[in-house]
Amino acid sequence: MEESRTYLCNKCGREHEGWPALAYTAPVFYDNLSEEEKQEIGELDKDFCMIRHEDQTGSFWRRIIHAFRNIVGPRCIAGLQ
Repeated sequence: MEESRTYLCNKCGREHEGWPALAYTAPVFYDNLSEEEKQEIGELDKDFCMIRHEDQTGSFWRRIIHAFRNIVGPRCIAGLQ
């Protein structure tokens, strides 16, 4: 029988089944900008971030990475046989 995992959500206060999402609100490169730089050269929404420097542009997209929990045996890589 598979063990049921739950966690208490710090956003809504309810208990949810499964694993919580681990995420950041912005890339570290955006966080390191001053408030003035964020207004002038930065763009941030819930899924996308762009930082436009004079010599380069950094683009960042939020991704979901699914972790495989059931790794069985030495020939099994990331949960796939």
